[in-house]
Amino acid sequence: MKRLAWWFAAALTSCQGPSRPSSPSGPELVLVGRLDLEGPPPIEGNLAQFEMEVRNASERFVILRDLTLADGTAVLSWQTAPPRPLRYDSVRDEFLQDPDGAPDADALNVGLLLPGETLRFRPQIRLLHFPRRYVLNYFAYTAEELAGNVYFEERTEDKRLRYRRWLAGEVAERLKLSAGSAAARRRIVFPHAYSVLEAPRRADLNLDVRVTPRAFRLEAALAHLGLGAADVREYTYGVALEAWAIRARSGAWLVSPRGKIPLPRITHFEFLFQYVDTLDAGVPVQFEFVGALDALFPNVRVVPVREKTRVRKLAFIPREDLPDFLRALHAEDLEIAVVTEGRSPSLRIRR
Repeated sequence: MKRLAWWFAAALTSCQGPSRPSSPSGPELVLVGRLDLEGPPPIEGNLAQFEMEVRNASERFVILRDLTLADGTAVLSWQTAPPRPLRYDSVRDEFLQDPDGAPDADALNVGLLLPGETLRFRPQIRLLHFPRRYVLNYFAYTAEELAGNVYFEERTEDKRLRYRRWLAGEVAERLKLSAGSAAARRRIVFPHAYSVLEAPRRADLNLDVRVTPRAFRLEAALAHLGLGAADVREYTYGVALEAWAIRARSGAWLVSPRGKIPLPRITHFEFLFQYVDTLDAGVPVQFEFVGALDALFPNVRVVPVREKTRVRKLAFIPREDLPDFLRALHAEDLEIAVVTEGRSPSLRIRR
């Protein structure tokens, strides 16, 4: 079977955040990636995985935060939810497991790289918009800076997980002991991941791939709408829906050879269709109604899910019914808010 692969490598430097007065003398990260597809050549608009390696080429400790598109759209994150909620003890300056605590979608970080360590991951990308730029957001610290910014995982005498600070002298020695472990299994609490006081460093990655054009091109979809390229704000392709999703100044539509369907307002437009395409066959798309908006859709089955502080109103829409559901949301002038925190996105229907 023919194997297609595009290799790219870059030694990357980045700007320094305001809380770090010193700057490394050379590249901190080395990124090496390969888009690897078996079978026929990659087709325009399809999803594909590519393999990426991030090597910490510095003498500092690197904390990976997330990988995004150039516009900030999330691709993957190393901030993740803890197995159980955490509670901060201000007296002891540590985080403890608290079964009765409120869940925190991104309290833990699993992207701590020791000097010389490499992390491998496989994000999915849409085969559109090439050449395409990705941004890796990360932080780089000396052992002393790491000790002042991070809480490390330990177990209490009763086997509960806790996260506490280590002294600067402890950091290098104790992390050396875990260096043989996969970096993805090293968990820390890093409170500054999204702090306005701590700006991440940025490493850019440019990817270019040759793809086979689809039979129904974007230009044909725009002709169906009577639009030109200058009218388009953003677009993507939905493989599961077999249609182009196009957002212009005058509105948004799904467009296929069968016709066009108006779309509601959507935050993170491209990400919504990527999420739909990553669902396994037969898995419906989950939406959450905000407030009493479910009353506008008497024919949609709503499942109430009770949580500690609220009741979520969930609707599970089969993918074959999704175009009609989106049309109905548009008719009611509603918006889909795509919330990407945590392990899976939430699609919230609101005014």
